[in-house]
Amino acid sequence: MDLAALKSLLTPFDACRVLSRSLGEGDSRLSAAALTLKDGRLSLWVAEHDGTYSERLEAAEWEDLADPRPAPASHREALLGERTVEPALMVEHCTAVTMGGVRYMADGSSLARMERDQDELFSLIALLQAGWEAPGWEDLSLESLFLLKIDLQDDFSALPSVDGPLILHPAPVTRSAVQPVSLTVPFGAPVDIPLKGPAGERAYITGAELLDPWQQLEETLASPEAQRLPAEQREGARRRAEQIYNQVCPRGMVFPALLYETEQTLSLQFYPSVWLDSPIDGGGSGLAVLAGHQEKTGPRGLPLKTAVLTELPVPMDFHGELDIGALRWSRTRTPGDVILPEEVGEP
Repeated sequence: MDLAALKSLLTPFDACRVLSRSLGEGDSRLSAAALTLKDGRLSLWVAEHDGTYSERLEAAEWEDLADPRPAPASHREALLGERTVEPALMVEHCTAVTMGGVRYMADGSSLARMERDQDELFSLIALLQAGWEAPGWEDLSLESLFLLKIDLQDDFSALPSVDGPLILHPAPVTRSAVQPVSLTVPFGAPVDIPLKGPAGERAYITGAELLDPWQQLEETLASPEAQRLPAEQREGARRRAEQIYNQVCPRGMVFPALLYETEQTLSLQFYPSVWLDSPIDGGGSGLAVLAGHQEKTGPRGLPLKTAVLTELPVPMDFHGELDIGALRWSRTRTPGDVILPEEVGEP
C-alpha cells in the first residue's frame, strides 16, 4: 500500500450525513450508520452485529484442529469436506433502499467482517469520526461486527433527503448443503426417483435429456434481445463463448441434464461420480448453463427444473446411465424489508 492509497482509505467520502438509526438487541443488531457521497457515487453504510458468529467460527476451527484433513486429492474429498460458517444477519445484500419516500435501486453491495477486512475497517473509523454512534454497541467486539456498503444507482451531486422511514429491501439469500448419494439415472426411459435432503427437503427426478450448448448459443444470439445489441458486441460474446465451449464441450459433444421437480425455493446440483473421483486438477468446467423446459410443472404439480451436468460432456448419441455421487441442495429465501424509523432530532 502506498501513501495515496492510504489517504484514500482515510477519506472514503466527500460528504457524509450521519443517520445512526438502529434496531435489534442481543445477538442480532443493525444500525444504518450514514449516507455518503464520493465522486458522485451515493452509498449507504450499515453496521451489523452477529453475537453468535465468533463462537460458531471458533467451534468450527476447533473441529478442524481435532480432525485435521490432508489436502483433498479428488473433487469428492473437496466437495464433501466443505466447512463454512455463515453470519446470521438481518441484511446481507440489498436490491434497493427507500429514503425520503423515494426508492433507489442498488448498483451493488459489499459485506465485510471488521476483524478481517482492513480497508473497510478504515471506513468504519471514518464513520465513527463523522459522528456515527449506536447506543449499547460500545463493548461489542470487532469479531462480531460486519459493515455493509450499499452503492446506489445514478450519479448524485448532493445527498438526497432521508426524511421519514429508511427501508432496506434485502436481496435473496441462498444457503446450500452437500449430500453424498448413490444414484443411477437411465437415459431413454421414464424415471421417478424420489430424493430426500439433509434437512428433510423433497425432490423427484422425472427424466434425463441431452443439452447442446452450441445450439443454445446460436439460439441466444438469434434472440430479439441479442439482436438489439451492436453486431460487434454479439460477435465478441460469440468468441468468448466459443473459446470456453471448445475447452469444456467440443463440437459434437453435449451435456447431460436431469429434470426434477421440487418446491420453488429449492434447487439441486448433481455431481457425476466419475468427476467426483477425478483429481482436483483433472477438470471441471465451472461453466453455468441456463436451461428451461416447456413444461412448467412436474407430475406432482411442483415446479419442474433442469440441472445441467457441465462436468461431464458426452457424445450426442449417448444412451447410457448416469451415476450420481453427490447432490447440492440450495434454498433461496428473500428476507422481509427492514424498516428503520426516523430518529427524533436526527440531523
